Amino acid sequence: MKFKTFSKRLKRKTKKLTKSFFLPCIKRVAPKKYKTINSLTFFHFFLWSELNHINRIGLTAALHLLKKKPAVIVETGTSAWGTDSTRLWSSYVKSFGGKFFSVDIRSEPRETLGDLGPLSLLFVDDSVNFLNNFNQYCKSKIDLVYLDSFDIDWENPIPAMQHGLKEFESVEKYLKIGSVVVIDDTPINQSDGKGALVLAKIKLQPDKYRIIYHNYNLVFEILN
Repeated sequence: MKFKTFSKRLKRKTKKLTKSFFLPCIKRVAPKKYKTINSLTFFHFFLWSELNHINRIGLTAALHLLKKKPAVIVETGTSAWGTDSTRLWSSYVKSFGGKFFSVDIRSEPRETLGDLGPLSLLFVDDSVNFLNNFNQYCKSKIDLVYLDSFDIDWENPIPAMQHGLKEFESVEKYLKIGSVVVIDDTPINQSDGKGALVLAKIKLQPDKYRIIYHNYNLVFEILN
């Protein structure tokens, strides 16, 4: 085995062992409620994901826009792995108030996550159908929506792109000035990401939408 390959494997193994050793200790000292957005995202990505996760900066920027105020947060694509975003949004409403709704067409994510508390509601449904009927579950406008329900096939991205646009068109009527929209799997250096059709739409109306962050995920704000 070449030394460089051995070194990389040793580094990965050491990192994994170090995290598994300290994880129970960190979980014990992690706050049940957070006082800052940065501490919330730090503990979330350390405990449930990776600190260098490509989505961390965008999600942190999106949460900062909520200004630690009570918020109605909606997620399509319940996540119990990877970014583990469902726990992130749930932690926000536990810390700062509001209500969190997540929907997935599969039941497995909800079963894996279990009960996240009375402020977090997990649904099993088609995301577009759920968004079209969201006023059945909540009468308030949405402060932040995270669109991530359709796993993108990079060899055939069009179905995910079209689904992302349908989701945005379905949820837009529940948004208001200052609402934040986050779309995953939309690389800045590609034209075929999950939010590509939404991005093309909002770029035509710079007086209505403002892009806050764009790298792998896309974050923008409703202006009027």
